Amino acid sequence: MSKIGILLAAFIPGYVTNAHADQAGPIVPTPEAAREIYVAVANGRGDKLRPEKVRVVDKGDHWSVFQYAGQFVMGGGTLEMTISKCDGSIVADYAR
Repeated sequence: MSKIGILLAAFIPGYVTNAHADQAGPIVPTPEAAREIYVAVANGRGDKLRPEKVRVVDKGDHWSVFQYAGQFVMGGGTLEMTISKCDGSIVADYAR
């Protein structure tokens, strides 16, 4: 299992179990919660993180989270995440 898989396997269950089972609503309801997940994963991977550059975009049923450098940087791939609002599942990759 990759380092990110191990980190997510350790992080997400704790985050999800803190939600009350009888409480309706999304597991990741706010852009702030999505940002915290992104920062935790990026820091856990040792990525160069510039918190002021992290952007969260509401895509309806999920959040799109990434670092915006303001310009194209050759070979400077950054972590991008799609985080489901409903169940907290994450798809992550590195953009170029």
